[in-house]
Amino acid sequence: MFSIIGLILSLALIMFLAYKGYSTIITAPIVALLTLIVTTGFDSHLMASYTEVYMSGFSSFVKNYFPLFMTGAIFAILMEKANYAKSISHFITKKLGSDKAILSIVLSGALLTYGGVSLFVVAFISYPIARSLFKEADIPKRLIPGCIALGSFTFTMTAAPGSPEIQNVIPMKYFGTDAFAAPLLGIIASLLMLGLGMIYLSREAKKARNNHEGYGDYIENEKLTDEKLPNILVAIVPILIIFASNLFFSKAYYPSVDGAYLEKFNTTLGNVSGTWSVIISIVIADLFLVITNFKKIKNIKSVLDEGVTNSFRPLLNSSAIIGFDEILNTKF
Repeated sequence: MFSIIGLILSLALIMFLAYKGYSTIITAPIVALLTLIVTTGFDSHLMASYTEVYMSGFSSFVKNYFPLFMTGAIFAILMEKANYAKSISHFITKKLGSDKAILSIVLSGALLTYGGVSLFVVAFISYPIARSLFKEADIPKRLIPGCIALGSFTFTMTAAPGSPEIQNVIPMKYFGTDAFAAPLLGIIASLLMLGLGMIYLSREAKKARNNHEGYGDYIENEKLTDEKLPNILVAIVPILIIFASNLFFSKAYYPSVDGAYLEKFNTTLGNVSGTWSVIISIVIADLFLVITNFKKIKNIKSVLDEGVTNSFRPLLNSSAIIGFDEILNTKF
């Protein structure tokens, strides 16, 4: 019982520190080692636990998922610099109109994250558009984060079949599946998340309207303008490339390949083919974006460097949590 209480308290502490803004790269090993001290006393070989257990989990996550974080971050920055992400978001919001502002923001975020654009990039792109739409529709500004989160952080990140987001990719290695696994359950779960989320947001908007609560007297500097953006048919091509390539490699190519050679690497084709399919798909989309926008994007080298740099923080944060989990698994 004492060990279980220690486990719960350690998890609560690391979540609290993360909520307060402390980097998990720093707090995760500290909390993990403190948990060892509390539950086993000082006879817990702290340095060995740190370098041999914690860092083992940390480095294994980097080894397995760095290519996904890097290629995905490069894809996100290229979509942003080429204005493809903004074009997709503007197209959806203009077609649906301000009277469907909530649905517009949710669907635009969903399409972008389902296409492989980082949810952080989606949030920055969607926010100024959402401000203009919500102001025009007189919907409280406080509902904007919920709309962005519903479209970007929920069903397309975890449940939608074929999603290249890291949360959908990580389980594939352990279950020997691909990104399209359990499509019926994924679609049902996605519809439930979208439907219940829309019901909640619509109800809150209606409640605010009945209470005469509008957008508020905020000074806005950005409007939904008719700036020159890439054609939607061009902007959506990279997303279609990822989906089609992922489907091809997952369902057609790798199932027909003899993976016996992987025995000397202590793995099987079923354990890696899903991840490989997503990586190859994103790389193809990245190459398409670089080739078709080489002249348009100024200083392509610095853009690629920015994409790689952007991948480090979320990768290391995730690795820190895996190292934390490795120590807890060893102890508990």
